[in-house]
Amino acid sequence: ALTQETAYASVLLSKRRDLHRRVAECLEKRDPTRVHDIARHFLQADEETRALPYLVAAADHAARAYATPEAIPYYRRALEILQKVDNLELARRAHEGLGGALTLANDVAGAVKNYETMLDVAKARNDIAMQVSALNKLSYVIALRLGQFPEAEKRLADAERLAREFQDGPGLSELFTLRCMMCTATADFQGVVRYMGESVQLARDSNVQAQIAMGLDHISSTQILMTLYDDAWPTAQEALQLSREVGNREHESSILAFTMPAYHLRMGDLDKANEVGQQGADLAQTIGSTYNQVWGYWLLGEIALLRGEYERAIAYYDRSVQASRPLEEEMPFMLVQPLSALGTAYLAVSRALADRVDEFHTRAAKLLEHPAGAMAGGTAWLDLGLSALMLGDVDRAGRLFEKGLTYPTMFMLLEKPRFLVGTALVDLAHGNVEDAKQHVSEARAYAEERRMKHLYPEIALGDARVSAACGDLDRALAQFSHAETLALEMKMRPAVLQARHGAARILTQFGRDAEAERQRNAAREIMDEMAGLFRDEGLRKMFVESVMNKT
Repeated sequence: ALTQETAYASVLLSKRRDLHRRVAECLEKRDPTRVHDIARHFLQADEETRALPYLVAAADHAARAYATPEAIPYYRRALEILQKVDNLELARRAHEGLGGALTLANDVAGAVKNYETMLDVAKARNDIAMQVSALNKLSYVIALRLGQFPEAEKRLADAERLAREFQDGPGLSELFTLRCMMCTATADFQGVVRYMGESVQLARDSNVQAQIAMGLDHISSTQILMTLYDDAWPTAQEALQLSREVGNREHESSILAFTMPAYHLRMGDLDKANEVGQQGADLAQTIGSTYNQVWGYWLLGEIALLRGEYERAIAYYDRSVQASRPLEEEMPFMLVQPLSALGTAYLAVSRALADRVDEFHTRAAKLLEHPAGAMAGGTAWLDLGLSALMLGDVDRAGRLFEKGLTYPTMFMLLEKPRFLVGTALVDLAHGNVEDAKQHVSEARAYAEERRMKHLYPEIALGDARVSAACGDLDRALAQFSHAETLALEMKMRPAVLQARHGAARILTQFGRDAEAERQRNAAREIMDEMAGLFRDEGLRKMFVESVMNKT
């Protein structure tokens, strides 16, 4: 290396430039795919204009490979040259690529500045399609990364006016997909329905494959949030196939990290949900997609919690929290969800961890006060409410469940049955047995209509508790047995444990002591199984003591 450096330095600058130019020209003819090398040699030959298209191509190549730190300087160098060279097509590609790379790298301020510059360039040259693209992408960052929805809507209105006037199909398709995303974020599901189909149809008409993939990815996840599971599955499959064909790994990770595992979870197949979700979350980590890491690891934590793998759930929730930290100021709702879930997981281990639970839940509650944080209330208020109920703060639990049922959030429809069951338990605590029966009945009807199998055990457990409070011990015993059967099929150990403990209490009231003891022994067996999943001896000991104290 030193010999090469010395020899290179000994060559006259003019000679060096000539050699670099000749190498670049040779590569152009013999191996034009080596865009990085061609760009570098033309730049060292001081041939910036000839280097420009290869610089943009090298940047695009790096961006497609999710080598984001490599792509960003290529795009920026290209844009420096474009200040002296007139090439609007390359200018658009460079601005769009740089904006996407900066957004992926969580440099939101840089992305906004880039798209604003792109808009100025497009206006100066009266390029309508470029203006629409800049306005669309600027709106995405302003709304979904900064939470400034009114400001984003102004930009989208300008984009729509231009796109319709000049019949820009791809621009309209992207715009409607963004509007659909914004409606989803604010739980405007009627708006979602309005824009959902039109966005993909326009992309199909324009035959823009990347745009179709983005639209299908978003539509499938939104269909899950709307509990339209049977519509979401074929949409997700098409989106996954197309994302792989066009090489968009961000959309691929989105589908694998959330949409598909959520569907498998609904079907009660927790093993498949976990397998697919792990692929998606790991892919998101590989390509640096913060957004998909947050959702992916959070959902893996939810699956682990349902399976009674509490230590594993804590680890997943913590990974989700760590991934969301860079987004705390701009997108607080991304942090709220895993924070509240992390507290709940610790409480599931033992009430002796109440201080740790309070640390996470207090922070989550503070973030929920921010409008952009309340967007995550569809799951966070459930976690906080169930924890408050376990710790005896019934009134607070009731207020949180009421918020979850009435405040528009992305996850409100997905979690509605659980909010209703929680409300039923609050009703019982206040002695409102008839209200409790009604709320459990609503939860069951809602979940069964949508075949949300993963919620059946929890609803059956709620029904059993309400029936016991009504004095209908036979129905209570039957519901505990039903919950146990369902939970065993889906390998939901905590629900099995609760069902066996509940049945033991009912059998004792009936005076059937021998059967009650068999249920308690069966409960201890599942407790031992869950305890065996802990690696941390301290957590394992606290879990066992907590369960034994409850019995």
